[in-house]
Amino acid sequence: MLQNNRVAEAQVCAKLAAYFTRMADPHGDHSWSGASRRAHQDLVYYQLRALMLPELRTTLGSLKFIR
Repeated sequence: MLQNNRVAEAQVCAKLAAYFTRMADPHGDHSWSGASRRAHQDLVYYQLRALMLPELRTTLGSLKFIR
């Protein structure tokens, strides 16, 4: 049961991470030019909770995102 909840949580978090990625990087070019402050603040959290490790590495490795 606990494992099923974790899978469900990861799926929801992956959807939220995708949403916040679109908000923070609307052009999809890693310019991170989105105006949504919340998207920039919450994206890393949801990528981590969804275990989206390659995406998390890309996000945190971007100096444009870190600024």
